[in-house]
Amino acid sequence: MDSQERRRLFVSNTKAGAKTIALMSGLAQDGALGKRTTLRIALYLAQTGLSIFTIDTLRESGRTLGLNGAEMTANQQGDSYDAKATVCLQFVSALIRHREPTAFAASVRHMSEAGYSQAEVLEVMAQVSLSRLLCRMTAVAVPPGERVEHPGAALPFMIASQESSSR
Repeated sequence: MDSQERRRLFVSNTKAGAKTIALMSGLAQDGALGKRTTLRIALYLAQTGLSIFTIDTLRESGRTLGLNGAEMTANQQGDSYDAKATVCLQFVSALIRHREPTAFAASVRHMSEAGYSQAEVLEVMAQVSLSRLLCRMTAVAVPPGERVEHPGAALPFMIASQESSSR
């Protein structure tokens, strides 16, 4: 069995991997943030190496959701042409950099000031945590330097993309 087969088996055929992906898919589909914001976060996480999703797959999903190349490039760098989305990506960056909840209290305040609800803040935290968890899980089964890509990884962002997702 080659490494690609092992990676796919690990992610999709283990109970923990499948459930974690299902949780992330649920956030992408039914979360308070909306698909565009969820995708922006996923792009940034992929750029920082904290994702099992490839940037190319995420960018394809972004185009389906109406994001342009310049916006997605900015998202990968932790920025956005949308001021509210920039605050969100700054919060993601703070979550990645700091381990203690008190260390990113100012970022939580900025999220609130930008108009994010408590549910949305918690959803961002969940997306970052689940992405980290999947990376750790796959690190056990996948040799260093290889990436795990679930065959339908970006599907949650693409389903019903014709829906209004202006967030």
